[in-house]
Amino acid sequence: MKEVTIGIDIGGTNTVAGVVDSSGAVIARADLHTADFPLVDDYVKALTDMV
Repeated sequence: MKEVTIGIDIGGTNTVAGVVDSSGAVIARADLHTADFPLVDDYVKALTDMV
């Protein structure tokens, strides 16, 4: 199985997640607008779905 790293940048405006391989090549990237989720539970669900 290929080793990958997941990174998540949680900001007040946007949240960005990415998956990179061991050479640093981006395999996947996703983002969402943080303020679209006034309830923490909804934000966590969206973040979980994104990753």
